[in-house]
Amino acid sequence: MSRFGTILTLSQAAWQECALLGHREIDVEHVLLATMDDGDVAEILGRHGVTREGTRQHVDAVVRDQLASLGVDLGETSLSERRPVTDLHHQAVGALETSGRAQQLLSEGRTVPGVLLATLDLPDGTATHLLERQGADVAAVRLDVVELLERSRSQPRAAGTVDMATLPDSHLIDGRPGIRRRRTRFYAVPWPQAWEQVSTAAGARAWLLSDGSTQVAGPGELRGELSRGRSGARRGSYQRRLLAAEPPDGSTPGHALWQEHWVRTRRRPWGRERSGPGQWVHLTVIPADGGTRVDLVLGTVRHGRTQAVLRPVIPAAQAIASRNALYQLGLVLEDADGASSRA
Repeated sequence: MSRFGTILTLSQAAWQECALLGHREIDVEHVLLATMDDGDVAEILGRHGVTREGTRQHVDAVVRDQLASLGVDLGETSLSERRPVTDLHHQAVGALETSGRAQQLLSEGRTVPGVLLATLDLPDGTATHLLERQGADVAAVRLDVVELLERSRSQPRAAGTVDMATLPDSHLIDGRPGIRRRRTRFYAVPWPQAWEQVSTAAGARAWLLSDGSTQVAGPGELRGELSRGRSGARRGSYQRRLLAAEPPDGSTPGHALWQEHWVRTRRRPWGRERSGPGQWVHLTVIPADGGTRVDLVLGTVRHGRTQAVLRPVIPAAQAIASRNALYQLGLVLEDADGASSRA
């Protein structure tokens, strides 16, 4: 990933972690949580007993300790309440401030492991305390992260292209497929639980490129209002339909294909109403030992000159959108798994 891509994805991940925890300022703890979105970083921390959910649970305790050292005792007062997964968008959250420390970490980061090392080197000890509270040896974590950095420097960067022939039912996509990006994540849940979230409108509403306007319109259909940034439209609506769904069968992967169709309403009485096919999402659900792996391919369709102008920024936008989708899917699956455990 380029430095620009690293900054964008980490900034968005830190924003989401801050919003999820109900905080109003993005700080070191949120940047630390954002680095755990990287699969290699999450694997290293996991070996040392550190998880993202465990870190979230310890954030309030570390903040309390820091306030206590300044003579501020909050007693039993709760610092914040978690925000619902469906409200993790700017319309619901509003503006969040960013501390100077977090801003420096995000702006100077070249790689995700490098940003993790920078959080551990901060003199206030926020990140190290969060790891130590989960039983981690911070020195050993540093050594593993440094080894990861050295290994990644010696490995060639992946091309990142996706062969459409490898995606089942891709011939159903309306329009000529354009730029596409693949991202994969492992979830420690059984595959039927993941399949329910990716193959139904009710399941996909909370995480599949959705915002506050997205509503279920049918078993395989979502509808919502176009924002200024979607499809270049200032006003309008979108429909997201499930084009194909083939569930997993034991060890055989399943797949689901969604595509968006947008309509831009007339801004003036003499203006024209425009419509067209939008981005598509191909999901592969792979049963695995101890859980499920979800492979997501996010793609565009070609719109002539419009895409040619936007081509330089499309990969970065896709990187953020695909990361956000799998991140929110993880939160939804965590909620569902926690609810079933409590029941």
